[in-house]
Amino acid sequence: MIATIVQGIVLPNTQKAPHKKQPLRKVVAVFKTHFDLGFTDLPDRVMSLYTGPMFDAVMGVMQATANEPPNLQYKWTLPAWPLRYLLHNPSVPENTRASARELVEAGRLFWHVWPFTTHTAFCGLEDLVRSLYVSRSLSEEFGVWPRSAKQTDVPGHTWILPSLLVCAGVRFLHLGCNPGSHPPHVPRLFWWEGPDGSRLLTYYSVGGYGTSLLPPEDWELDTWLALQHTTDNIGPQSSEELARMRAELDERAPGVELTIGSLDDFAD
Repeated sequence: MIATIVQGIVLPNTQKAPHKKQPLRKVVAVFKTHFDLGFTDLPDRVMSLYTGPMFDAVMGVMQATANEPPNLQYKWTLPAWPLRYLLHNPSVPENTRASARELVEAGRLFWHVWPFTTHTAFCGLEDLVRSLYVSRSLSEEFGVWPRSAKQTDVPGHTWILPSLLVCAGVRFLHLGCNPGSHPPHVPRLFWWEGPDGSRLLTYYSVGGYGTSLLPPEDWELDTWLALQHTTDNIGPQSSEELARMRAELDERAPGVELTIGSLDDFAD
């Protein structure tokens, strides 16, 4: 399964001159936790956490940053399935469902196209296509059409993904590898070409679910994705952690614009 991601990698032409490194202009911060269902705990307990204490914690950070400029207000990203559960499952208290709906409509609670992380090499094509129905149902409900997808933990994925996702309107895929797994040998950021020739911009994080706050020295672009990703079902960062993050950016990257948003913001 690890080797499957290597198929279709579009590598740079080594005969061309190297790209000129651009000064860092913007950091897009995206906040997420790893949705782990059934491995760390039973599914009903995990969902009770997401729709109870974890959602309360997310609400708390959002309220603490409500008076900040829109680009600095805390925002939270979920896979499509747990968000639909939060919005529509009758076991979730009505006031919680209503609060989640308000956050989605306010553009502070996002979802990405995948319903959850899975071993895509174990799926048939129909399984993968039907998995996108969850996001589509939310898009039809809210008029929001995410253009990004995320898989976490699993090191390798089937070659059909770029073709499938591009056909579904996805422009960007982030893959975060479990630090205990051996990753494939791929660039950090690359075009992943599917068997039909479709190309999907793909970011591969080696040894972690997200990315660092600031880019490594060899990052050539003027925009960086700071995917601040807590581990299995840990939940959101605190308002104190947000303040420390902003202070670190001010100190290490003065003048660089910070935007708290979604994976789509980086893709754009």
